[in-house]
Amino acid sequence: MKPRNEVSTAAHDKSFHKMVERVVLYYGKHGHVYIPCKYEDKELATWSSNRRSEKARGELKAYRIEALQKASFVWEFKRAKTNDSLITPPQLARAVSNTKEIIIRN
Repeated sequence: MKPRNEVSTAAHDKSFHKMVERVVLYYGKHGHVYIPCKYEDKELATWSSNRRSEKARGELKAYRIEALQKASFVWEFKRAKTNDSLITPPQLARAVSNTKEIIIRN
């Protein structure tokens, strides 16, 4: 007997990959992939927030985590004091970009 409300994973994967493409476009426009919750594209902002939450709960599949990491997705943004100032998303983006170059080389 089939489970109730069985949904095709292919449809979900297609939707997921379309959103990853939007993440890549965001990166091209902004130079980083820290998509804030209050970003003008509400669908992308909500989707990103939901992926962060799924990962934190251990519900995000490994291949999806890998796809987002390849797109330089920022999983969390922690405000840290540095010389009495806060780290801003652009500063974080530069750090992530530098990290991405190191990861790609390995």
